[in-house]
Amino acid sequence: MKNKNFVNKIEQEPSKIITNIKRDKVIDKSTILKNFVQNEVVVTAENLDILRGNGYFNLDRIREKIRCIRSMENKDVRDLSTLNINIITWADVDQRTYMCWGDYWVKERLTRYLREYFKSVNVDHNLADISLYLFGSPFKPGVIRAPYNPMTFNVAWLYSHPDKFDGLEALKYDLVMCLSKQYVNEVKKIHNNVHDTAIISCSDFTIPNIDYGSDNSLVMVANARGNMPGYGRGVVEYLVQLKNELESTVKVWGHKWENREKYNLFPAEWYVGKYIDYNELNSLYRGSKAVIIDGHGTMEDNGFVPMKLFDVFASGGLPIIRYNSGINDIFGEYVLQYNNAEELKRCINVTRDREKCLEIIKLGNEVALKNTYYHRVKEIIEIIRKQIVIFNEENKLTSSKPVSVPKREIVWVND
Repeated sequence: MKNKNFVNKIEQEPSKIITNIKRDKVIDKSTILKNFVQNEVVVTAENLDILRGNGYFNLDRIREKIRCIRSMENKDVRDLSTLNINIITWADVDQRTYMCWGDYWVKERLTRYLREYFKSVNVDHNLADISLYLFGSPFKPGVIRAPYNPMTFNVAWLYSHPDKFDGLEALKYDLVMCLSKQYVNEVKKIHNNVHDTAIISCSDFTIPNIDYGSDNSLVMVANARGNMPGYGRGVVEYLVQLKNELESTVKVWGHKWENREKYNLFPAEWYVGKYIDYNELNSLYRGSKAVIIDGHGTMEDNGFVPMKLFDVFASGGLPIIRYNSGINDIFGEYVLQYNNAEELKRCINVTRDREKCLEIIKLGNEVALKNTYYHRVKEIIEIIRKQIVIFNEENKLTSSKPVSVPKREIVWVND
């Protein structure tokens, strides 16, 4: 069987595009690099330790690779305005519902600010010098043609689904930044170039000119999930249990809720629509009694505080969020959090006290205003700038001769 390997759709036999690494061979780093660029290196659990043990999985490998980046030849890498950067998200591959993904809007906001620093943002992938991956899920072989190019400086911002970021996935990146303070050390166990401090969530939302809670409703903007049969999300099951006690109406926007066969226990009267304009979210959040946020268990357990919490507070809205171990370190203990139906009920009851709600909103808004996309991009830029300059100074990148290998976009055929 033939594998479609490269973006230019060249078809080759697997034996010609896959370099298998054997335990009984001494691995030379320069040979690995050559294979890494010219062929597809299949990394498995069996050879992961070999790669680490032979220096492939450390700064030496990155420095060697940077010297080979043809696109940076004759560029002053100290001046980011000479370089191109791409932002890559899972939403990029969803041609039908991409605007329903939060990643899409994170990319849109980051792009706005990155344009102030770089020559171009989101260019053709083979023209990029730097690729910034908003990591939420691996690019699975056979699902999409992964927009991965080993000849760019690949940066992962691990900001969701830490359970999916394992040692094999980590090998694709030259630098890793983590959204969770408490998870940074865990990432260091599988990658040798991890930024020491957390790069946390942010928001550019502003408080609209409407009154808080004018719409006496509990709102949720989230796509349905398949891991809660009949309900779609755990919080919906809790809300159904409390249905007869709720004084507020429930309004839900999101993809897949209309599938009545799959989510038959989700009350149809709660469903408003598949999509709400992103630019209207701050008014929705501010106008509601509360915004219900339900995340992923592995994110909550590992302190990955979601962008949506910042969006709600920045909008002047009141969030009610499933317990997250990272929230108190950033916001304090005033955020309304729940773990079960009874705790959710107590949180919802707080909405009866308007003054208490406004006090919570004020405290949360103060934190959100200190964590905008402007702040976050400045932080990310300085991290990348420092890395690139170090590589340039240590390897004399601008004066060294690059390896004469054409840039090619490669699909990882085995994760």
